[in-house]
Amino acid sequence: MKKILVVDDDKFILEFMNDILAKRGYQVVTADSGLAAMEILKTYTPDFIFIDLVMPKIDGKKLCKIIRGIERLKDAYIIIISAAIVEQEVADIAEWGFDACIVKRPFNEMAQNIFLVLEQPDFVSAQCLSGELLGIKSIRSRRITKELLAVKKHSDIVLEKISEGILEVTSEGRIIYANPTTLSFFHISEELLLGSDFAELFAGDERQRVRELLGITGEKPKTITEDSPLSLNEYQVHLKIIPIESDEFTSVIIINDVTEQERAAEVMRLRNRELRLHNQAGQAFNSSLKLDKVLITVLEEVRRLMGVVGSSIWLTEEETGELVCQQATGAHGDTLRGWRLAPGEGLAGWVAVHGESLIASETDTDERHHKKVDLQIGRDMRSILTLPLRVKGDVIGVLQVVDAEPGRFDATHLPLLEPLAGSAAIAIDNARLYEKGQQEITIRKQTEEALRVSEEKYRTVLEANPDSVIVLDLEGKVTYLNPTCTKVFGWTLEELLGKKMDMFVPEENRPETKIMMEKILAGENISGIETRRYTKAGDIIPVSISGAIYHDRDGNPTGSVVNLRDISEQKRLETQIQQVQKMEAIGTLAGGIAHDYNNLLMGILGNTSLMSLDIDPRHQHYEKLMNIEKYVQSGAELTKQLLGFSKGGKYEVKTIDINDLIEQSSEMFSRTKKEIRIHRKFQKDIWTVEVDPNQIEQVLLNLYVNAGQAMPGGGDLYLQTENVTFDENYDGSFPVKDGNYVKISVTDTGVGMDEKTLQRIFDPFFTTKDMSRGTGLGLASSYGIIKNHGGIIDVQSVIGWGATFNVYLPASKKEVIKEKQLDQETLKGNETVLLVDDEDMIIDVGSKILKSLGYRTLTAKDGEEAIEVYQANKSKIDMVILDVIMPGIGGGETYDRLKKINPKVKVLLSSGYSLDEQATEIMDRGCNGFIQKPFLIKQLSQKIRDILDRE
Repeated sequence: MKKILVVDDDKFILEFMNDILAKRGYQVVTADSGLAAMEILKTYTPDFIFIDLVMPKIDGKKLCKIIRGIERLKDAYIIIISAAIVEQEVADIAEWGFDACIVKRPFNEMAQNIFLVLEQPDFVSAQCLSGELLGIKSIRSRRITKELLAVKKHSDIVLEKISEGILEVTSEGRIIYANPTTLSFFHISEELLLGSDFAELFAGDERQRVRELLGITGEKPKTITEDSPLSLNEYQVHLKIIPIESDEFTSVIIINDVTEQERAAEVMRLRNRELRLHNQAGQAFNSSLKLDKVLITVLEEVRRLMGVVGSSIWLTEEETGELVCQQATGAHGDTLRGWRLAPGEGLAGWVAVHGESLIASETDTDERHHKKVDLQIGRDMRSILTLPLRVKGDVIGVLQVVDAEPGRFDATHLPLLEPLAGSAAIAIDNARLYEKGQQEITIRKQTEEALRVSEEKYRTVLEANPDSVIVLDLEGKVTYLNPTCTKVFGWTLEELLGKKMDMFVPEENRPETKIMMEKILAGENISGIETRRYTKAGDIIPVSISGAIYHDRDGNPTGSVVNLRDISEQKRLETQIQQVQKMEAIGTLAGGIAHDYNNLLMGILGNTSLMSLDIDPRHQHYEKLMNIEKYVQSGAELTKQLLGFSKGGKYEVKTIDINDLIEQSSEMFSRTKKEIRIHRKFQKDIWTVEVDPNQIEQVLLNLYVNAGQAMPGGGDLYLQTENVTFDENYDGSFPVKDGNYVKISVTDTGVGMDEKTLQRIFDPFFTTKDMSRGTGLGLASSYGIIKNHGGIIDVQSVIGWGATFNVYLPASKKEVIKEKQLDQETLKGNETVLLVDDEDMIIDVGSKILKSLGYRTLTAKDGEEAIEVYQANKSKIDMVILDVIMPGIGGGETYDRLKKINPKVKVLLSSGYSLDEQATEIMDRGCNGFIQKPFLIKQLSQKIRDILDRE
């Protein structure tokens, strides 16, 4: 099936041809304009194309040229259909690119001619070339047509010869006509130009200017003469846009070449700028003797006139002979300013030595160019013009102009800049002479002003000093004190002026003060001497004193300056640090004692428990054995308190709701102290904490007991919890890391404490009670327990007004886990257990306890032996009880090596310490459980069964 395209602006003709061709089975596509046809032909390849000769925008002749320029359509058979064709134009058909011509109307004859073309295209082409057009005999008004075509031909000749470019564009800006002059502006063929977007033929910002002129951006088109030149390739052009109102709106654009006029105008502008530069430079030279102002004026004008990236002036330094960049403009002016070049170095140095102007067209290849410049500021200096600055024959410096474009400068620039350089040199020399003359006049004024400024500066420094400063005369009387002194000590300058400072010094500190003042007046500087001073309110504060003698302008001593720094906060922090260090030292000692003590108690408790198993409860000694067990457990509780402030602080950590623990512990306390009224105020959404519940309960009970003893006649106990956050806004009253905390407040209405008691309240063995009523370990162990939980405990109290203990525990994001209750009975078994401990006593009593519980027992006295025994009996051993602290291979390494032998080995850690950092690390690596010595047989039996019965 042959494919056909019909192009005609007459809708009737389109319908007529579509109808007759479709009935014959042809595939027909129609277009109502040349532009529409061009869009269709982007994707459609017809075999025959029927084109109306006379159409608006793009006529048949132009459309044919465009089609013949498309490689894909070179074989298409093109037929022109027109009522205006005449025989004289038939000869032009080959030139236009048509294959045949058919005259429009009458329709019956036109239809026959169309089918003749489709069936015998070669025959029809031959007829047309011979001058015989299909249907020409049916045209009546041929004379009128010839006259109209003659007029059109005359117009075409005028448009082709005119020097201006003439275009016609659609309302969308597409070109539908262009005369030959227009083609020379755009350097493209008519086929490519027609149909293209006029504005798109311009580059950069010019494109938007053209769109605005055409009214494409929304403004209604109007006749516009654009006198501001537009850049079009190598041309400068003016545009005149004339709208043509018709059925389909178009505009005629006249392009006028003004390139030569613009060049002439540019030359005139440059000449005017040259004159203005010289005029402005002369005015600057005459109006000011300030060197910087002269230099900046000259350089800015040079840079603007030349259109370069920068300019600079370098002057020769008399002392060294070096060239110094005095002033520079452009993007790298700040970098160059102050730069130094050795004599003869770089292009500037060469000109300064030879006294000749120098043009460097390409710095990359000029060996005289200082390569360090490129390293500092990049490749912006590719062309450099350097001119000498001469005064009376001597070169005092150089003027340098730089640009990023190679070959930017030539000899034509020298007549412009050399006279300017000469004027600049004279102005620079005059400015130097003027400055030298002014120096002698101003030195005296500068000296006097410097003294005044110095006095004012020192006064400002003194008044802004955060330390107290007192100035005394030689007799020790006050002549000045700064605002900080008034703020810290209370006295004003008016109160103390002319008076000695005797009331300022405590009696016991006066001898040392007298010695200090004697040293200062003798010319000795003192620094950092700690002593004490009174405030106006009568308080005594610690201070650090520094001082020195001061002299008048002639060097005579006139008095002393004393600096007093309030070190109250420093002393408070030092006390806190000493307290922490003391507690850590005692804790370390206590932990070691508790460990060994617990091992001894284990021996006693184990043997006692074994004896009780073999004695009938009715035996006369059974009750005594039970008492021994109780006493041993009391001793174990004492070691727990010792461990409370040692490094082995935490036992088994659990996530708990602190409100529940306070509720339970305070309820138990209230049953023993009915005369004390307990008030609870708990935050409902309290954060959870990860703690050892038993130890935190011990802390709470210690605080309750302490409060009860402070209220012997009864009183009120207030318990409160709340969520708190420490961040960068915290005032630092006590050392704590930023983060979320749960705050527990325990407040009593008791007798309160004085300052001395508050300073020692957490010391081990310190107590205000009779020795029969306490050991002094309660609050000390509480301090250690909270510290080892990463928290803080502090106290506030006033005599007669009770006390408040505040505990801060790090908050957790974990949920509370409800734990199952263990069976309280003694549980037995028949598995094999390896007992590892370096103490013979523990091995002895431990083996007996395990055998009494039904277990087969193997023993080892250190880690090496434990590995050997387990390796030899790993198929028999069901569980290992492993001591943490052992000589040689410790519990941690022993555990790791057991895991290598058997990854599923079950291990129960045992230690005289609590669950300290070392034991916790082992637990974190997968150890199954922990038990602290001394322990009861029942406790051990439950731990063993809990581990062995796990899947």
